[in-house]
Amino acid sequence: MNRLMIAAVVAASFVTTPLFAQAPPPPPAYGPPITFDAAKKALDDGFTTYTNPAGMPALREAIAEKFARDTACRTTRLSRSL
Repeated sequence: MNRLMIAAVVAASFVTTPLFAQAPPPPPAYGPPITFDAAKKALDDGFTTYTNPAGMPALREAIAEKFARDTACRTTRLSRSL
C-alpha cells in the first residue's frame, strides 16, 4: 500500500465512525412522589399566587431560627411588618 491508499483508508474510517456515541435516553421527567404530594397540598391550601417579594414570613422565621442555631449570630425582626 502506498501512502495515498493509507490516507484514503484512514479518511474513510473517519467518515464511517459516528461522531457522537449513543447514550441512553434521559430519564422521564418525573420526580419523587413527595414533590407531587407537596404541590397538591400547596394547591389545596390556596397557595396559587406569587409570594411577597421579601418572602413568606413563616419561611423567613424558620430560616432565621436555623441560622441562629447553626451560628453564633442572632437575627432581629425588621421594624416593618411583612
